[in-house]
Amino acid sequence: MVAACLFAVTTVLAWKAPFAVLGNEETRSLIRVWAPQPLDVSSGSVFTSASTDNMKRFVQARLLLEDRSTGCFFSCDDSLTLFLCKFDDKKGHTIKLPLWNPAEAKPPTKMFKDLRSWHTDRLGHKRLTAALAWPEDREAWLEAFEA
Repeated sequence: MVAACLFAVTTVLAWKAPFAVLGNEETRSLIRVWAPQPLDVSSGSVFTSASTDNMKRFVQARLLLEDRSTGCFFSCDDSLTLFLCKFDDKKGHTIKLPLWNPAEAKPPTKMFKDLRSWHTDRLGHKRLTAALAWPEDREAWLEAFEA
């Protein structure tokens, strides 16, 4: 399954699309690659503070993916940010959790703006909303929609 997911991601990247949509199984495979890795230390904390937050997000993502209607949008630029999303035929698309690339310098507000613009162009027949648990994500989402 990981090979199929990586093939799909590579194909989308080759098309130069700004975002792509993955279903539940493909998203599960993709976040396995995204999982934070512990430091190789003999004592003390095995995660930096940034990777501790990433681990919390990773665990939350795994829990969200128990719902088969959850998949993701992911950015096909250098950031490779994943936006876990619940896909509902009647309610539209609800972003539940972004998995930010810690090495990416692009502000979350810009990522949300780009996603919103792409979603409107490509999937405008579906409503895009967010139900975000992390305060900094909610703040970035609100800022993106104020502009």
